[in-house]
Amino acid sequence: MTEHHVPTTPPAAPAAIELRGVNKSFGATAVIHGVDLKIESGSVTAILGASGSGKTTLLRLIAGFESPDSGTITLGAQVVTGAGRSMRPQHRGVGYVPQDAALFPHLTVAGNVAFGMSGSRSERRTHTVELLDRVGLGGLERRYPHQLSGGQQQRVALARALAIQPRIVLLDEPFGSLDSGLRESVRAEVRGILTATGVTSILVTHDQAEALSFADHVAMLANGVVVAHDSPQELYHHPPTAQVARLLGAANLLPTTRTERGLRCIFGEYDAAGPTDERRLVLLRPEQLELTDDLAPAAVTARVQRVRFQGGVSLVDVRTSGSDGIDLLVQTTGSPPETGSTVGVKACGIPHICRG
Repeated sequence: MTEHHVPTTPPAAPAAIELRGVNKSFGATAVIHGVDLKIESGSVTAILGASGSGKTTLLRLIAGFESPDSGTITLGAQVVTGAGRSMRPQHRGVGYVPQDAALFPHLTVAGNVAFGMSGSRSERRTHTVELLDRVGLGGLERRYPHQLSGGQQQRVALARALAIQPRIVLLDEPFGSLDSGLRESVRAEVRGILTATGVTSILVTHDQAEALSFADHVAMLANGVVVAHDSPQELYHHPPTAQVARLLGAANLLPTTRTERGLRCIFGEYDAAGPTDERRLVLLRPEQLELTDDLAPAAVTARVQRVRFQGGVSLVDVRTSGSDGIDLLVQTTGSPPETGSTVGVKACGIPHICRG
């Protein structure tokens, strides 16, 4: 008799980081509420939230600097917090990059990077040189922190975090103290380093543009609750709720009325599935609106309230005509209209319908 072997699907690899039902309060103030979050190995995730949303507390819980009141935290296949145990931070295999780099001022660049390394002196020296070359600071081993630029200090802090060969790197708003021009270049450099090393990383930030450009996935935190977790593109173009849409940048959220076909707003009628008893809004980002001079039939008449020149683009605030006028924000290139002038506004691209 011939035996037939049924192929089996190998078990899925455990997530690099998994939080289940995590809660944290400081005194009577609840900061983290029942957070469930799974982060895949090798990914770069941004935790995006406003000040006071709990994002830094969440990072510190993962690092082991704080302990949750309840819930479990798993790194790889290992429970590090919960189920009656709490692993010390130094045993979690986590590298941490704080907001202000927090370099030791009395140590050289090499001394800062080698701090906490194991191995012989020769091995530590070799590993330090390799790390500094990787972050683009080769040859600066003997300098002190005060002799470095802000961007260089952040790269030293990253090299120090990578020195222990961590399985996870946590970055707590590391670019906030840099000026805007330097911030973008350093951010790109750090992202490139993390990608090259393949280490699982979490960036905490309040900057929407930073989260969208830096991460593979964005977890959005509001009042200690994860309200959305998806790719930057999906969250920006198809947010589940109006709250998420606003958290990710300027959003025109238009009221709707139900029709046989779906939903109607000032720009027309759109197909829409979903519960009929739920408030639904049409989302159009500023770049999805176009200003016209000819007041074409497809355009909505509006008056220009304010123009903000921003270099390559201008942001134009308009209000639609009528007693129930709606405020809109339009992003436009070229010469902007005059304040007080009458313009037409057209929707371009595909709108998204989200819950109100």
